[in-house]
Amino acid sequence: MTRQDLANLIGTTRETVSRVLNSMRKDKVLHFADQKIIILDEQRLDRYREM
Repeated sequence: MTRQDLANLIGTTRETVSRVLNSMRKDKVLHFADQKIIILDEQRLDRYREM
C-alpha cells in the first residue's frame, strides 16, 4: 500500500500521511524496514489514534 493509497483510505492527503508517519518514526513509535512498518511502542501508537 502506498502513502497515497493510505491517504485515500482514511480521507486525507498524502502529505498529511507522510507528515504523521515521519513524526511517528522520529518519536520512535514506528520503524520502517524492507517496505514494512514495525510498531516499536504500541501504547504511544494508541495516543496518536486518540488525536
